[in-house]
Amino acid sequence: MSGGLPMTTIAELTEDDSTPFAQVAKACGPVVKADDKFMRDLNTGNWPVEVRQQVKDLVTELAAARAGMQSCASATSLDDVIAGLDQARNASKGAAQ
Repeated sequence: MSGGLPMTTIAELTEDDSTPFAQVAKACGPVVKADDKFMRDLNTGNWPVEVRQQVKDLVTELAAARAGMQSCASATSLDDVIAGLDQARNASKGAAQ
């Protein structure tokens, strides 16, 4: 990501991090856009019957994680950034297991 933070920095953000929260919040925006495209592509795919439920579950999980990333992208404080990232991380554990 040119001029932005690498994803590892976003995922590893802690309250002790010296990275300005606005820079992290800005880096969350492209993740939201990428999630939107990925979910759209999954929803329009011609999936075999055997995997349709798994794809539906994945889209549901991605939507929950996307909500957290959207909260991060619109954060006005470090606490909001951390809360959004925590929401996204916690949502990303269901269908992937």
